[in-house]
Amino acid sequence: MLFLTNMGAILLAGTVTFMFTGLAAVGRRPAQIRNALFAIVAFVALIAIPLRANSHLIWQDATREDEVLSIVEDWLPSTEWEIYSVNVEDDEVQILVGGDGPLPPADEAIAEINAVFDGDMELTARIVPVRTEVIAGTPAGDP
Repeated sequence: MLFLTNMGAILLAGTVTFMFTGLAAVGRRPAQIRNALFAIVAFVALIAIPLRANSHLIWQDATREDEVLSIVEDWLPSTEWEIYSVNVEDDEVQILVGGDGPLPPADEAIAEINAVFDGDMELTARIVPVRTEVIAGTPAGDP
């Protein structure tokens, strides 16, 4: 897709440049120039449509990911748990959190995430218990 996008951009830019400089008309009939321009514009349009659709999906996933991250941050504000990652792809949400102690109730956070996806999503949470130990030096508070 990248190759076709670059090829279309080069063809379109070259055609427009040659038309403005008058070089496109040298040795060609106006119908030939019009047909070539039409073919190049159609080629660029055929590339632009799926490119635009893909860009929209990427933008939608990124926006949803930001919203889910905000919800998860609100869910874990004053706990020993931290967010390692949030990943959204289509209607699949993956959350990775790590920490120690009990997790706060997640019902409200799940309902909010569900609302972001209009009730149509698959939520996977990976919960990693973390144990912290001092492996060198003196622990804080010890003489």
